[in-house]
Amino acid sequence: MGKKIGLTTTISTTADGTIAQVRGISGPGASGDAVDCTTLDNSGRYRAFLGGLVDGGEVTLDLVYDTEDANHQVLAQLLTSQAERAFTITYPSTFSPQIFNAFVSGLSVETPLDDLITAQCTLKINGTPGFSS
Repeated sequence: MGKKIGLTTTISTTADGTIAQVRGISGPGASGDAVDCTTLDNSGRYRAFLGGLVDGGEVTLDLVYDTEDANHQVLAQLLTSQAERAFTITYPSTFSPQIFNAFVSGLSVETPLDDLITAQCTLKINGTPGFSS
């Protein structure tokens, strides 16, 4: 049975280790282009398409943000430098890990009056999103 909850899922980089205090991981949300190849001599009234290039998408991390955490500091530095890292999402149990290269394309901090300080960190995937075959 392949049903699991996300508890114990981690995300890490080979250079910096496991990113702490992650509350959720969204993505990757890969998508492919549709290239219109309709010509005047097509039969019927329907367009024809070819599959185009695939965009590896993005991964968004929901964090309990800690400016003193070394890996949270690295994420902020990676946003400024735009350096690429190899990331690994490790799922519970028998699920295959997902490995992809990405750079930090966004970091947004939320500081509410009466709740945890959180952040959303967006990783833009460069190449394949690492879906297992």
